[in-house]
Amino acid sequence: MTKKTVVQMVADIATLVAEALLEAEAFESKGNKSAGGRVRKALQSIRGLAKDARKLVTEIKTGMKSKDKKSDNAKDKKKKKKE
Repeated sequence: MTKKTVVQMVADIATLVAEALLEAEAFESKGNKSAGGRVRKALQSIRGLAKDARKLVTEIKTGMKSKDKKSDNAKDKKKKKKE
C-alpha cells in the first residue's frame, strides 16, 4: 500500500465533509434518522483521517528540521575550513 500525501488526505477529508453535509441536510430537513447515523459515522471517519493527516504533517516537519540541521552543519564546517 502506498503512503498518501498530505494533499490526498485533506482531499479525502473534504470529500467526506461534503458527503456528511448532504446527510446532515437529510437528517435535519426530512427528519431521516438513518441519515443522522450516517452523519455520525462520517464525522468519526473525518476525525480519524484528520488525526492521521496531523501525524503525517508532524513527521514531515520533523524530517525537514533534520535536513535543515544537517545542511547548517555542513555550511558551518565549510566556513571553519575557510577560516
